[in-house]
Amino acid sequence: METWDRATSLVTLGVVVLVFAAVVVVMVFFTRFVVRALLERQAEADRRQRRRPPGDG
Repeated sequence: METWDRATSLVTLGVVVLVFAAVVVVMVFFTRFVVRALLERQAEADRRQRRRPPGDG
């Protein structure tokens, strides 16, 4: 019975670690996606601003 408890706790710990790792990976990818979108929007705004002649606006 003790071996079964140990195996169960090991499996539970493994599942918790895997879920935690998956959450971290998803957060990293989501952050990179958001940062890339914000940078692209900023670059587009800079390009639009540079296209205007100085003193217009």
